Amino acid sequence: MTLPQLILDSEILDALENERPLIDVRAPIEFEQGSLPTAVNLPLLDNEQRAAIGTTYKQQGSEHAVSLGHELISGETKEKRLAAWSSFIKLHPDAIVFCFRGGMRSQLVQKELSQLGLVVPIVRGGFKRIRALLSQTLTARAESSPIAILSGFTGAGKTETLRALAEKQQIQFVDLELRAHHRGSSFGLMPTPQPTPINFENQVSIDWLKLRPRTENETIWIEDESRAIGKLTVPSSLFQAMSNAPVYVIERPRAERAKRLTREYLTDTFGLVDETPSVRWTSDVQPQIKAALDRIQLRLGGARHHEILDMLNEASFRFEASGAFAEHWPWVEALLEHYYDPVYSRHLDRISSRIRFKGPTEDWIRRAGAPV
Repeated sequence: MTLPQLILDSEILDALENERPLIDVRAPIEFEQGSLPTAVNLPLLDNEQRAAIGTTYKQQGSEHAVSLGHELISGETKEKRLAAWSSFIKLHPDAIVFCFRGGMRSQLVQKELSQLGLVVPIVRGGFKRIRALLSQTLTARAESSPIAILSGFTGAGKTETLRALAEKQQIQFVDLELRAHHRGSSFGLMPTPQPTPINFENQVSIDWLKLRPRTENETIWIEDESRAIGKLTVPSSLFQAMSNAPVYVIERPRAERAKRLTREYLTDTFGLVDETPSVRWTSDVQPQIKAALDRIQLRLGGARHHEILDMLNEASFRFEASGAFAEHWPWVEALLEHYYDPVYSRHLDRISSRIRFKGPTEDWIRRAGAPV
């Protein structure tokens, strides 16, 4: 019996786009470096076994390495791994198996499962091919799609606005900050750690696959980002397309942006509730905010850094008693005035030739073709 393989590029992309369950049989150390959003790691070899077989292959050749592999994956170890694969496939009958190059590991797992009556496809070329295919697809689509950038000073609500319209299926939106688990600034950390670069790039590519433009020329919106988002970088082909795209700038008063940004810091990042005192403020939240201020001390200048830190300390004293977010609005507004706004002003000056609109959010929404 010929066992099935995903051979065509279109088959692989379709499986990724439709979120087919995946069994990654590579070693845990490979999986941790990066895999795919719907993949679960059920390895054929653990890290030590993989290293031992690699050493044997280098020193004694392929035949001895294969022999050692069969020796290591036998008896109780083999039964446990077969049980894990079988259990997953019974829960997910449409599962697909892959290893790094689609070679010996995935083929061996597929053969063992077939002897139990479980026929699952493998990916010809494995993870290496999937990575290359996703990268090629992202490059092709980024270069050919009508991209536009939504910009605006920090706290203007760019992300919130784009997500709300995308959720209502009124625009097409690639959410880089969501996938990076970071808001792209010193204060941009989110509760969950940033993914590995491989996971980030793969997820962004799959997000692009899953876009559903209503017309051939429908705009793909992306929030204005620098090349770096926290510790990650936007894939070069996508960033190049973003760097040539028209820019639309939404505007909000600074005081309003300070209120919005305070909520982002305290609620979205730290889970605090307005007008609800929290014991976590002194032990957890305040030290992280101070650390973020310290990271931009050189750019703020020593005197300004000290001034805003004093404002934070004064706000903290009152906040511990009231839990009211309003206590923080003054220092956040000062941070906008003396740090974020000057940085963003310089950025907008640099891209001024690409700016097609400046104005209130509601006016931009009308231009984007969505109801207000």
